[in-house]
Amino acid sequence: MPIHYCDKEFRISADRPSFMKGQFIFLNLGLKNKSSITMTNYNALYKKIPVETYLRLRKESGLSPKTEKAANIGLKNSVCEVLVLNQEQQAVGMGRMIGDGGCHCQITDVCVLPEFQGHGIGRIIMEKLKHFIDHELPDSCYISLIADGDAVHLYEKFGFQTTLPKSTGMAYQKKAE
Repeated sequence: MPIHYCDKEFRISADRPSFMKGQFIFLNLGLKNKSSITMTNYNALYKKIPVETYLRLRKESGLSPKTEKAANIGLKNSVCEVLVLNQEQQAVGMGRMIGDGGCHCQITDVCVLPEFQGHGIGRIIMEKLKHFIDHELPDSCYISLIADGDAVHLYEKFGFQTTLPKSTGMAYQKKAE
């Protein structure tokens, strides 16, 4: 069952998880200059990700593109969504959890725009997702993810482990005909 956290005006909705009732949670993360970015505040929010933002962040961060139809369907079925905004309220990163919200969930779509990478934004996205896991999912829920490249080191910091040799992740992607 999809869980939605707040609407576009940042008002608290009635179906927010219990740990968020009565408050609007965000994180201010001051980051020092590592490239062209000087001192900036980022807000990591439990917030529905607009389709246009989702498609743009995937494309610009180097993830495989999705169709608008696929994004509309997929985003409606999120269990948890995290969106990171800069001071200008522009989306610079995101992460989602999909699944049934009880037995099986998968972390997906964790990405940060290239010019903002290396500043801890991916870590803060994972902290928000892990907080949701720890406070809202049942104890027996199996949470999986696919780690691309060096991202495995980030996910290990949150308790994720490779499943080999016990099991091997597999994938199938439907292609346009």
